[in-house]
Amino acid sequence: MHTVLPVMLSSKLLPEMETEDNFKREQLLHGMQNLAIYVQIEKLKTRIYMIGAACESAEKALAETRKSLLFWYCQGPTMVPIDKVQAAKIQEQENFLRATVNFGEGL
Repeated sequence: MHTVLPVMLSSKLLPEMETEDNFKREQLLHGMQNLAIYVQIEKLKTRIYMIGAACESAEKALAETRKSLLFWYCQGPTMVPIDKVQAAKIQEQENFLRATVNFGEGL
């Protein structure tokens, strides 16, 4: 039996994603080249912690959304599943997470 691997993981081809990833890695490390090793390690630890916190926040938002949707499905379609404020909060957290992971912004 043969396994078929996906060629595209999103709207980009894998080589494009690898090139972008390498560029971002070089961009991250460029500003730290002249710093002492222990300072570089601490900066990277801080960045990893902040990305972890952003992911945790996004996971909580997703869990809240799942609960709302489950409640909505159980109650029937007569109820509004998510109000505009909650939807905006979820969208903001999603955008923050994307910017953090993809571009290191918001840290």
